[in-house]
Amino acid sequence: WALPRVLPGGQDCTQLLHSRATLARMPPYYTAGPLARAAHAVAAPAKRLFWARLERALLPVTERMGIPTPTTPLQQDLFHGGQIYADSWHSEVLASKRVMVVDGAVHRVHPDCVELISGDKLPADVLLCCTGYNNDYRFLAEDIRAQLR
Repeated sequence: WALPRVLPGGQDCTQLLHSRATLARMPPYYTAGPLARAAHAVAAPAKRLFWARLERALLPVTERMGIPTPTTPLQQDLFHGGQIYADSWHSEVLASKRVMVVDGAVHRVHPDCVELISGDKLPADVLLCCTGYNNDYRFLAEDIRAQLR
């Protein structure tokens, strides 16, 4: 799930997702005892409603950004790796040699190509932003970056 800094309605996404209240809405940890699992079972309908409403609020944002609708539920994505969209297609595509993997710093994205800081312009249909833990989206147009805030 690609998460903006501010959710529709003005809620700060970072504060929401890092709060104890949100943590309490996650599935019980595997070491949870019988009492914690029972409490989760009782609260499960309210928890499902919370995550469903949050996903519905995020879908228009991901659509505007041109990101496919995630197939993994948001809470599972956050629980198992954060905001990383993983799918098996990447290994198949890389093995087919239909893509070119380039390790370089992006200066600007144009409608038909990607311009690297080196000045090289590479034709591109798809751009994978593999930024690791240091997200840097300065190469995106300001109006697109504003949607991530």
